[in-house]
Amino acid sequence: MTLDYQRMTAVLWQAGLLLKMAEDNAMELLGQLARDFNVRDSRKLYQIARREFPERRDLTTARAQAALRGDVARQVLAPKPRSLGKSAAEGPNDRLQADLIDFSQNTRSRNKFGLVVTDVFTREVATKALPDKRAETVTRAAAEIIPDLVQEEGNYVVTTDQGTGGVVHRQKDPSDRNAMAVVDRAIQTLKKDLAGKVARDGGGWGEHVENVTEAYNARPHQAVHAALEDVETQPATTFRVYQDNATKFQRNKELTE
Repeated sequence: MTLDYQRMTAVLWQAGLLLKMAEDNAMELLGQLARDFNVRDSRKLYQIARREFPERRDLTTARAQAALRGDVARQVLAPKPRSLGKSAAEGPNDRLQADLIDFSQNTRSRNKFGLVVTDVFTREVATKALPDKRAETVTRAAAEIIPDLVQEEGNYVVTTDQGTGGVVHRQKDPSDRNAMAVVDRAIQTLKKDLAGKVARDGGGWGEHVENVTEAYNARPHQAVHAALEDVETQPATTFRVYQDNATKFQRNKELTE
């Protein structure tokens, strides 16, 4: 039997080329998902890829890591030390935290501040770009975006550190290290997401805040076992988050006794 080495070489070369094209396609898709969802964590990127394209077996954890490795806009910063207590809520819509992002020193656009409100239970956020931080401006913006988080009318607590600005709220206790922990963490992430978006697409932060917020809410979050926007619509997830918060309340009680 005579082997046609020239033909075998051509076939192998073609097969290698197809594999390389498939790998490039997978990497390109993962990169696009990372940009769309503003993901810096390869584990979260892999989870999103499996959720969005369950039939694609080539979207692996290794490729998710490689897709993020070269993106300077996604450098992971060391987290701040954690306190012993935990922020907790009795259920969805019960406890909100709100704070402002100050962009006044590094923007020339009309809007120099951003209001961020988060539901402590679901971790979902709502945002609004603001021209100033006057009480009436913040109050009006809060009235516009809080319904995005609180779907039903009822009683809820909004914790802020901005004093009494017309919104029914509880000012944070300066000695409570966790009073604003959830919204502070959300703001850290949103600022990184906005910086990455501006670095990639140009423009000002105010142009991207809506898309960045949507991407943030659509990403899986370890604290709630799912994408933030899905917590209230997935009964199993809601139940797990109820369990988690009950444990947090018990732990916080033990720390204060």
